[in-house]
This record gives sequence, C-alpha cells and structure tokens, in this order.
Amino acid sequence: MAQFTVTKATIADLQSANKLLRFAKNSKDLVLRFPHFEGKGLHDMCIAALSDAVWVTRADGTSQGGYFLLMAPKELLAGELTEYTILDWKSFKLSRVSRSSLNAETQAAVSANEAMEYCKVFVGLITTGETNLLSPTLRRTVPSALVVDAKSLYEIGRAHV
Repeated sequence: MAQFTVTKATIADLQSANKLLRFAKNSKDLVLRFPHFEGKGLHDMCIAALSDAVWVTRADGTSQGGYFLLMAPKELLAGELTEYTILDWKSFKLSRVSRSSLNAETQAAVSANEAMEYCKVFVGLITTGETNLLSPTLRRTVPSALVVDAKSLYEIGRAHV
C-alpha cells in the first residue's frame, strides 16, 4: 500500500497491499549481495546513477521519482556486464508539480546527479587528501555516468556535453 494512502485507504488499497505482501513472501529468497571486487581498488571503479520517474501517478496528481546509486568496475562504462554495489537509493514524491513526463524525468535525474556528485566528492576526499570542497579535482577522482530511460532527456544532455 502506498504510504500516502494510509489516512484514506480503500478496499482497493488493501487488496494492493495484500498483493504486495504475497510478492514479498514469494521473493524471500532474494538477497542483497555485496560483492568483493577482487584485485580492484577505488581507481578501478566508477559510480553510476540510474534515475526514473512516473508522471502523475499518485492519487493527488503528483509524480514519483527515484534513483539507484551504484559503484562498479569501470568496465560498466564500456557497456560490459559487471557486478555492482548499491551505495544509495531513494524513491520520493517529486518536489514540484510536473506538467510533462520529461519534467518528471528531469527532476528525478537531477536528484540522482546530486547524490552522485556528493558521493564523488566524498570518494575524492578520502583518496586524494584534498581539503578544498570546491576543488574540481574531487569530482574527477572517480569516473561516473548518469543513466536515464527518457530518450528526450538523454538527447538534451548529449547536446550540452
């Protein structure tokens, strides 16, 4: 059941919650793994932020966004399949009302990018010894990628690189 329906739940919400509970029980054998990247240091790793959003999906007419922040071997950036570790994730109501799916996707991507930049600065601080938080060196320490599934947002980003 969605968190925002708790105060005004209906029979349909209860049925949805029961369906979710059945799914969770049937998926209990799935576990989070934290792989050991044998022989790889931070200089061999990259950070990827995957974002997505759904437009006007909530009962109040607002939109939902989310992201995963991953650390993986650099081969991921070349399109290779790799194991990864989840560093952060978030699912949230978008802070502004969206008038289009592109706007919703953009808000989610901006949140993902902010989390990724924060993580890159943190990794830079612990690996370079740099103390100036505004130093561009901190963000260049770890290669990264923002992954979106909205072709129009991707095309806009490519045009500005």
